[in-house]
Amino acid sequence: VLEQECIQSLNSSSSEDFVKIDDVMAHLKVVGQERLHEGALVRDKWEDAFGTAYCRTFTDIPFPIGNKGVEKLRQDLAGREAILVHSDITDDGLGARFKKALQFAVGGLALGFRGVALGLPPAGSLLHPSLQGGWSKGPIWCHESPADGPDPPPPNNVDFPLVCWKMDLQNDLLGQPNNPEEAGSADRYVIGSLASKAPLDCVRFKSVPASGIWELVRSEIVADTLRSSIDTAMAGLRSISRIQYQLPGRRETQCGFGDSEKFVPLAMHLRRGDVSETANYALPERLGIQGFRTWLCSLAKAANLSAQGKKLMLHVYTESPGRTRASLRRGAKRGAYPGFVFEEEKDDEVKPLFHTLGSLDKAPSKATNGMCPEVLVEQVHFIVNNNPRDAMLCMARAHVLVTSFSSLSWVSAALSEGLVFHPDLAGESRSQSRAHWDLRYDYMDWAPNWFHSGDLTNLKSEPLKARLESLR
Repeated sequence: VLEQECIQSLNSSSSEDFVKIDDVMAHLKVVGQERLHEGALVRDKWEDAFGTAYCRTFTDIPFPIGNKGVEKLRQDLAGREAILVHSDITDDGLGARFKKALQFAVGGLALGFRGVALGLPPAGSLLHPSLQGGWSKGPIWCHESPADGPDPPPPNNVDFPLVCWKMDLQNDLLGQPNNPEEAGSADRYVIGSLASKAPLDCVRFKSVPASGIWELVRSEIVADTLRSSIDTAMAGLRSISRIQYQLPGRRETQCGFGDSEKFVPLAMHLRRGDVSETANYALPERLGIQGFRTWLCSLAKAANLSAQGKKLMLHVYTESPGRTRASLRRGAKRGAYPGFVFEEEKDDEVKPLFHTLGSLDKAPSKATNGMCPEVLVEQVHFIVNNNPRDAMLCMARAHVLVTSFSSLSWVSAALSEGLVFHPDLAGESRSQSRAHWDLRYDYMDWAPNWFHSGDLTNLKSEPLKARLESLR
């Protein structure tokens, strides 16, 4: 279905974003670690720039603590069109950082602010080095990747070598310039409902406790407004990102989804890299090979794709030890990619590899409900060790998204207007002790287009039926 010329084009475009770690380390020696974020506005500088451009007043207040603190803040905000201004400085992974920032917006709305102006400037391993010293590659993201690590990887988590990519989180996902004064409108940053235009009544917290927003959102203190705040935040995020459209300043990417008149692209995140190959975070692992194929066929048939002459095509986003197709084939043989095979080809040792083709494993499909060639393409597009920016954008743009227990694909789900499935808990109790990073027990009901994989078994959900009809 996807021609080799298309795969070659996708690999070429991915290579253009790759930044050698040696270049980054050489620049680090020239300018020093403290200047790795100086090419952008960060922390108070971002908030001050927003205030200069769009605020008539800008007040610093303490973060509310406990019921009395929340009650007092709500009283102070009553009758006001106050906007909470916040520049995120979290040092964390891309997905986790984005999720926590959106959670901050939810918390702000639940406290009574009419909107939250949110900045996601460089922080941690999201770098924008000072231009001094000859840096010309712009903002980049560096993270540990198994791509250059041992093959096969050790059974326990290890410190993999760093890889770096061109990336500006705020601009690449949301189409927002780092400097708010260049945006021309506060609406491009404010999540919420603005009844008035700039200049705005702006507020910021003097400081926020490390777990302050998490503790607030999961407490009973704001339970009365939490659901409506989540709905407002998600709608506001999607209004800003407009993920299906080209936006000024947002770099575009090629996804390889093919002819929309013939194929319905299903993007699936197969989490690897920071977890073991048997972590049980992705749908094929949780359902088993036969169960996964049956699930795919059930999805295609429930959407009645055959009536429109369409087929479901799978695009898998993952990481892998090694940078060749041969390394993927070795991984599949040891069970790292359950349900998929990579037949031997002549260019299997060519590297670097970011896009390639595999296929669904036919071997276990004894039952007829596991074989549905009339609605499911056997060929599978694998996107491996690629720029996380491209992965997040393309997963968000697919007609169907299947996440892993991962904040990276959770971000794509948050941006997506399509049909999203999260893995089921498969018997795990929702009453288990929860942590802010664990997606199994929280955050999975934040949008009306989100469902669990098991919802497909018994089609009683009218919203799900409507979403399935939209795929035709």
